[in-house]
Amino acid sequence: MKQIGTALQSVGHLHIETAPYIYLVETHPDYVGKMDAIFQQVIDRSIAVSSSVITLAEVLSHPLKQQHTRLVARRWSLSASWWR
Repeated sequence: MKQIGTALQSVGHLHIETAPYIYLVETHPDYVGKMDAIFQQVIDRSIAVSSSVITLAEVLSHPLKQQHTRLVARRWSLSASWWR
């Protein structure tokens, strides 16, 4: 099986939906390493990331209902800094 970094070498744009984004933010033990590898390439600006408005709504809706303002702020700040 290829490593994520190797598999993404020729990728210039990646569309990510809700679950992977939540795995990263909530540091899900089974997936956070994989998501870190992907988003490190985003941080290094070798991959552009996009997502849908629906994903943003899904990522923010539960913490907003629970009034978890810190989690909302973290998720919003991550999305604002990576999405271009």
